Amino acid sequence: MKKLCALCSAFLFLGALTGCQSAKCPFAQLKAEEIEWISLFAVPPGVTMEIRDPAQVKEIAAALSHLSVGKKDPSGKDCPGQLIQYTIQKSDGSTVKVGALQPYVFLDGVCYRTSDENASETLARLGNRLLE
Repeated sequence: MKKLCALCSAFLFLGALTGCQSAKCPFAQLKAEEIEWISLFAVPPGVTMEIRDPAQVKEIAAALSHLSVGKKDPSGKDCPGQLIQYTIQKSDGSTVKVGALQPYVFLDGVCYRTSDENASETLARLGNRLLE
């Protein structure tokens, strides 16, 4: 019984460290080396740029690794504000779209409420900084 309690405590502790206790963390294992390029789109103002610089790709991958999503919430599609969307082209040929619109996250067009608003805000700020 003590071993079971210790094991449960260890899992809870690891979950707290990663910030992914009950939330879905779709990019927790994403590595910058898996990304060929990223298209960054912001609306407003309706600006798009392509990112291939390894340092910038690494920075985006690090920010995405902290992103956690909660329940699906389609009401975010009607939310006012600025959408920052990252289209990630991976080296295996797959493409993933991630959008940040506080307090929502879009994954391939599906809207979720963020479990950690700081991660969504980080993606939005990073996108705006890169677009400057």
